[in-house]
Amino acid sequence: MGAAARGKSHDFRYNDRGEVGLVTVVMTVFETWALFPRALECVLSQSEREWELLVVSDGPCDASVHAAIRSTRARWRGRRVEVCETERADGCWGNRGRALGLALARGERIVWVNHDNLIAPEYLATHVALDARRPGCVGVVDIELWQQGRYRGRYPRGYRTSRIDLLNYSLPVGLAREIDAFGPGMEREYAADGRVFEEAARRAGVERALVCLGVHY
Repeated sequence: MGAAARGKSHDFRYNDRGEVGLVTVVMTVFETWALFPRALECVLSQSEREWELLVVSDGPCDASVHAAIRSTRARWRGRRVEVCETERADGCWGNRGRALGLALARGERIVWVNHDNLIAPEYLATHVALDARRPGCVGVVDIELWQQGRYRGRYPRGYRTSRIDLLNYSLPVGLAREIDAFGPGMEREYAADGRVFEEAARRAGVERALVCLGVHY
């Protein structure tokens, strides 16, 4: 059963041109609405201009998310920006929302970010460049990982589940769908991002840029 069928989806389409982005950005949000404008600003500031943004809320979406998107309309006009709501999925760690974003993606490559992530302006462009260097690869960039206000290190520390983070990598959309990334078989796994990475890397190989382009809090 597809992700869209598993979760109740209310789509709010903020453009009607249906343009396809080269990179699909799936941003999951849950309750901490105050952080969303900062995460949105990171996407709007990307040097790579060919993207689409799918914001997926785990449960009902706060009006402030829509307000932030509408207030920045002039900066993303002509791109696909949508907000989707799923039924609250306890114990899924946002994975059901990530799977729904993948099901709705129209881009050629996909990245998943959270509302508490920061990405540098070159984040998407670097992933696109990695794909140009090695078509169909799993693209990897470095990030800083913080937990509870404490710096945990620069990731990845090696390509293993415990040393890779969701924000580190991008995948071709076709590959992500082939392995059913964040789908029913892994939606309740806390470290599903590591499992997705390992399966994708086994099939497609890794191309890495040794530059820090994100912060995961």
